[in-house]
Amino acid sequence: MGDPAYDEALKQYRHIARQYAYFYKLFHTATDVKGILFLKENFSFEAYRWAVSAVMTRQNTIPSADGSQLISALIPMWDMCNHINGKISTEFNVHRNCSECSALKHFKRGEQVFIFYGARTNTEFLIHSGFVWRNNIYDTVPIKLGISKSDPLSGEKSALLKKLGVMVQGMFHVENGEEPIPPKLLAFLRVFSMDIDAVQMWLACANPGLLKQTDTQLDVEVFSRAWTFIETRLALLLRSYPSSLENDRKTLDETAGLTSNAKLAIELTAGHKEILVNAQAYAIKQRSLLLHAGATNVGATCVGATDLLSPEENGIGKEVEPTGGATCVGGGATDLQSPEENGIGKEVEPTDGAIEGVASRLLDRTAGGAVNAPSAEEEEEEVSDAASSGEAMATEPPEGV
Repeated sequence: MGDPAYDEALKQYRHIARQYAYFYKLFHTATDVKGILFLKENFSFEAYRWAVSAVMTRQNTIPSADGSQLISALIPMWDMCNHINGKISTEFNVHRNCSECSALKHFKRGEQVFIFYGARTNTEFLIHSGFVWRNNIYDTVPIKLGISKSDPLSGEKSALLKKLGVMVQGMFHVENGEEPIPPKLLAFLRVFSMDIDAVQMWLACANPGLLKQTDTQLDVEVFSRAWTFIETRLALLLRSYPSSLENDRKTLDETAGLTSNAKLAIELTAGHKEILVNAQAYAIKQRSLLLHAGATNVGATCVGATDLLSPEENGIGKEVEPTGGATCVGGGATDLQSPEENGIGKEVEPTDGAIEGVASRLLDRTAGGAVNAPSAEEEEEEVSDAASSGEAMATEPPEGV
C-alpha cells in the first residue's frame, strides 16, 4: 500500500524500462547503422533514464504548422524557468511562430524569473517535473470508488449518478483546502448511501443537482451514512501508509542523511496525509452538523407538484417541524419517528469510533444495500490513466515494444 503516487511513478519507470529494452535490442541486433558500435558500448539504462527525464521535464505542446494538432517541442531558455504560484502567462503566437511569455511581476536585474506551470498536483509535479511544491492549493489525493454490482440498487444508483453527470466507478479526488470534498464526490457519496425510497425520490427530482451542494439539507439517517463512509475510507487510506504524518514531519525536520529524492518523497506523502487528515475532520464535522440540524424538508421539493415551486415557496431554508410531508425524504420507517428517536439534536462524539471496526463497516449492507463497498474484482479494475502533454515521452513506448 502507501501513497497513490507510487503507482504512477512505477508506471512511469516501467514504461521507460520497456523503451530501453526495445532500443537495447535494436542497437545490439542492427548491423547496417553507422555509429552502432558506439551505441552498443555506451547505451545504458541510467543514461537513457536521465535522457528521458531531461526531455519530459522540458517538453511542451505547441500547434503544428498547419494548426491541425498539438505537437511536442522543446523551448530553450523559457524551459529553464522554475515554477511559482500565479497565472498562465505564456501563449503561442501562430503568426510569429513562437511562444510569448509575459512576466508575472516586475523582476529586478539579477532576480530569478519564475513562471506558473499550471494548476497541477504535487504528484504531477514530482513525476513530470522533479519537485514538490509546499502548500500546493491544487494538490489532491485520488480515491477509487464505485457502485458495486452486487448492490441490489446498483441500477437505480447508476442511473441517478449518470443523471448528475457523475461517474459510477472511477477515481475521485479529495482536495486541499477548507472544503476538501468536491461536488461530484459529495454527490457520489450521497447516492452511494441511499436506500430504495431515497433513490426513487431523487430519480424523480426536478433538481437532483442539489445533491452536489454541501449546504443542502437532507435526510439525517441516510446521508449521515455518507459522511461515516468517507470518514472510514479516509482512515483506511491513512493506515495504508507505513509512517504517520507526525513521523514524516519529524524526519523532514531532521534532514541529515536524507537524499534529495527521499526528501521529495516524504514531502509528497506528508502533504497527502495532511489533505486526508483535514478531509477526515471535515467529514466528522459535517456528520455532526447534519445530526444536530436534523432538517428533512428539502427532499420534499423533489416529488409531486412542489417541483414547480421556487425554493422559497417550498420552504427551503426555513425552520421546519419534521412532520408529515416534510419527512418524506428518507422514505424509511425512521421518518415516522420523533426527532429524538431519529437521533436529531443528540450530541455526537467525533472520536476514533469511526476508525474502530473499519473493515466490517466498509462491508456493511444497510437499508437495501446502501453502503456497499466495491467488490474485490471491481477494485482491481483499471482506472483510465491520466493523460497530459508532459507524459508523452514516457508513456508511449515505441511501436513493437
